[in-house]
Amino acid sequence: RRLRRAVEAAYLHFESGDSPRAEAQLRELIAALPTGPRRARALVRLARVRSFEAQDEAAQLYAQALAEATGDRELLATAHEGVAACLFRLRERLEESVDHAERAATIALELGDDALVAEAWSTKLLSETALGRPDADATLERAIALQGAAEGRRVLGQPLTIAAVHWWWTDELDRARSVFCDMLERVRELGDESSLPYVLVLLGQVECLLGLLDSAAARAREGRDAAEQSGQDTTVVYNLALEALAEAKLGREERARTAAELALREVARTAARPAELLARWALGHLELALARPDAAAAALGEATAFVRRQEFGEPGAMRFVVDHVEALLELGRGREATGLLDW
Repeated sequence: RRLRRAVEAAYLHFESGDSPRAEAQLRELIAALPTGPRRARALVRLARVRSFEAQDEAAQLYAQALAEATGDRELLATAHEGVAACLFRLRERLEESVDHAERAATIALELGDDALVAEAWSTKLLSETALGRPDADATLERAIALQGAAEGRRVLGQPLTIAAVHWWWTDELDRARSVFCDMLERVRELGDESSLPYVLVLLGQVECLLGLLDSAAARAREGRDAAEQSGQDTTVVYNLALEALAEAKLGREERARTAAELALREVARTAARPAELLARWALGHLELALARPDAAAAALGEATAFVRRQEFGEPGAMRFVVDHVEALLELGRGREATGLLDW
């Protein structure tokens, strides 16, 4: 009981916005524990904390927990869901992400843990949507049906939040914005400080697409401040990249370029892949606006190559490809542009 309380107490520091303290306490506990399910419980919590700072490390911690959680099916389900979520945030091995999420949901269903089932199906939904799988719609319905079971959990674990990402990527933008605005209020009601920077960056991206650019830039600045205060390095970078895109669309070259370049410098340290793709989009969009299609194509080429390697199938999850096509056309590289459009 003492160990369980110590792990939960450490994790509550994270939920209340103090990631460094949570990490330090969890590492101290883990160092004193032998291999096995008790240590796996602490590893899962540390992995969740680190997933907001270093996705690669978080995925490894979840995998370690899987290896040590023998016999504890709740822990196995939680660790499978964690691996799935990390792979999605890295935007890598999305098929594996779907498989891990499905395994988590199967175990959670056997345990009768509806909240964990909801989180697993929500993670599965994200990867299925990015892959462009038609069965994402069925996963969406199953996840939303369990919203009631997850309402007391942190906002990023609630199916409605994840459904709004699906709606954003599939062009139901007003619906997505409405949910993200509601969830922002829910974050504040729950005191869910760990979710605040991420909800802000999601909402800001939808507002960019709706043309609410000043609001999007303000969301990015608020999200960056909140992430810095809570020690979430990954979401600092993500909000920087959002700020860069909003400023690029507003035509503020210096602000856009500064934010994008700063974000890209921090990507290697944090493995913030969504931030990298967003920052490259910001630079590419800016260069197009400045009538520099060669620079735009250079900025966007790596992003396009990455999503092709990872077999993305949903155009709404990679809107920067359209700017890449435009840059290629302006450069007279019509065959390459047509190849991208065919894909």
